[in-house]
Amino acid sequence: MTAEPLLAAWAAFFLAYVLGNRLVAIPLGIILGLPAPLVAGASILADFIQIALFDRLYHHGGRWLAFRRGADTSDPAAGKPPAAWIAHMGRAGVAVLAALPTF
Repeated sequence: MTAEPLLAAWAAFFLAYVLGNRLVAIPLGIILGLPAPLVAGASILADFIQIALFDRLYHHGGRWLAFRRGADTSDPAAGKPPAAWIAHMGRAGVAVLAALPTF
């Protein structure tokens, strides 16, 4: 595979991963001719990046969203994270939530 189709295949894989999920992206990458071990490794790498982004959003995004919406900061519930049901698990909970398979 030459450089342009290879780059296009990787771009399609990551676009499918971001917009869809790994259940769509992995078969698409293999169908497009990317090596299966590299597709699996890229999927794991993308999971780690996604978990880090979710963790950042979970711990710091609430303050930014409250600021942008002009929310009342005197309300104690305003500072709660959106997924309060998993808050007791902390960073491990965010990682588990982000790593759950998509069905």
